Amino acid sequence: MRVDDTEMRIDDTEIRVDDTEMRFDDTEKRVYDTEILLQSVLLYAAENNASMGRDVHSITFSIQLFF
Repeated sequence: MRVDDTEMRIDDTEIRVDDTEMRFDDTEKRVYDTEILLQSVLLYAAENNASMGRDVHSITFSIQLFF
C-alpha cells in the first residue's frame, strides 16, 4: 500500500510538471500574438505614410525580416 501511495505522488508530480509546461506554452502564445499585433500596427502606419512617398513594400519586407 505504501508503494502505491508513493507511485501516486510521483504521478501527481508529473502532472504538475505538465501543467507548468502548459502555462509556458500559453505564455509563448501571448508573446506570438503580441508580435502579430505589432506587425499589423507597423504595416498600418506604413500604409498611411505611403502617400508621403514611402515604399510600403520595402517596409513590409523589413518587418518580416525583423520578426
